[in-house]
Amino acid sequence: MPHRRCSLWLVSALIVPLAAGCDDSAGHDPADDLPADAAAADRGSDVSPADAAAADSGRDGWIDGDGPDASGDPPAADAGTSSSDEDGGVDAGPTLDCGARTECAGRCVDLATDGAHCGACEAACDASEVCLEGACTAGPVEAWTVDFDFGGGESALVEDFAVDAEGNLYVVGTGRAAPYRTLPGSRAGGFVERWDTDGTLGFRQVMPHLEATGASPLGVAAGEAGRYYVIGSTVGAYPFDATHASAPEDRGYVAAYDAHHAIEWLITTDLVASRQLERHGDRLYAVMRGQEANAFPIELEGVRFTTDDGIGFDWFTIALTTAGAVRWGHGSDTDDRANGLAVLADHVVRAGYHTIATGGGLSSHRYQLDALDHDGTTLDGYDDFGVPGGSAVAEGGGVVYVAANGPDGWVLQRYIDRTLDWERALGEAVHVSDVVVDARGRAYLGGTLSGAHSFDGEHLGEEHDGWVAAFDAEGGLRWVDIVDNPAGSLWVVMKEVEVSLASGLVYYRYRVTSRDGERVVALRQPE
Repeated sequence: MPHRRCSLWLVSALIVPLAAGCDDSAGHDPADDLPADAAAADRGSDVSPADAAAADSGRDGWIDGDGPDASGDPPAADAGTSSSDEDGGVDAGPTLDCGARTECAGRCVDLATDGAHCGACEAACDASEVCLEGACTAGPVEAWTVDFDFGGGESALVEDFAVDAEGNLYVVGTGRAAPYRTLPGSRAGGFVERWDTDGTLGFRQVMPHLEATGASPLGVAAGEAGRYYVIGSTVGAYPFDATHASAPEDRGYVAAYDAHHAIEWLITTDLVASRQLERHGDRLYAVMRGQEANAFPIELEGVRFTTDDGIGFDWFTIALTTAGAVRWGHGSDTDDRANGLAVLADHVVRAGYHTIATGGGLSSHRYQLDALDHDGTTLDGYDDFGVPGGSAVAEGGGVVYVAANGPDGWVLQRYIDRTLDWERALGEAVHVSDVVVDARGRAYLGGTLSGAHSFDGEHLGEEHDGWVAAFDAEGGLRWVDIVDNPAGSLWVVMKEVEVSLASGLVYYRYRVTSRDGERVVALRQPE
């Protein structure tokens, strides 16, 4: 396991008989005939949480029947999540039955993890510390890890993850084997998993790939009351369940699932899906690409899309409701090679990659932001953005952060009302893969170092190490976490970052070039 050195304050008639014998899994596998759009280069495999103790999770781990429990892949070690027990804090009169917990100030708390009562009642940790085994420790600290064939030789591939309001982590990808009783010829397929804040597997849903047909989840958004939304790719007429299926010509889909993993609604299309899917209240936004064969106009569920250039081979920002109604779609020639779709109260903004013809068959490239209001009208703003390198965008607390690679290296930009608030240089040796924002408007970035670099002037990351860093609303560094590049590996590839203030956890996933698979890490961060 890479060593963290820096710790500074900073988803058929065919499927129904298949699934009837499994508890929480309707399985699916990365078939060789899947479209190239659905396959990614970086491959991983079965979940095997690192440093994990096997634990029986009963029927919660599989969908539709009497399958094995969630410990078919052992859950990760105790996450040691912090803060007081909300259930245990009910006023029970003069005394509380706290069991293994301790009563402090009329609440049941865990003295091993509670930052306000660390080791003893009223013993509060400093703002730069977390409570670890009853002792205040400089944060962040690793809570738990889950390995997706990290170092193995299988085929599980993580595509995206997202957190819900409680901080549980939803993970989607391909390459999961259905637990048993699969149809002849079925192979491992697309999957959705939820990992709870304590590092245990809440459920796994598998959609087995069949001969010449399959479905592969690419992106996920968490909803309310256990609901979740998935965007993905299909090949052939795929039977999602007894009443939902894709058509042979379809390439992409968006689906909503209830808390019992049943499809509430499914939209399929010949548009090509991306990994970009975001929810904001009752609004849902997705990004899909038209095919060259698409002649304008393009429609989805009877709604005609608009476009800046009248070309069907565009990337479309698509507005839906969480009830499955398509509101509008707007296309531009910016593609999805940038990272991010940010939804605010009054508009949505997407990071894209714009190709500009310069004559003589030549072109130049410029990353740009596409801003639209919630009716699909193009908005001005973000005028300070536009650089020749990569970009990432995210929203939180009503503000937008952009990570952009300019001529002098990567910078972090903060926008309020589509206007630049401030900008911070990150350094020429810093490459950014992702940026997320918490509800307090604080940014979290992850990436890889192209050379030795220190974010704070004290803790040094070496060339090809991975990193995750947290910044406050003014651009000040709160903390940084370095993932060492192991011997024999070319570099650490940091893939994605997520954050939950409810659980106090920051999640990230990465791979190393010397191994297959990926590792998901949960960090407990200081307040």
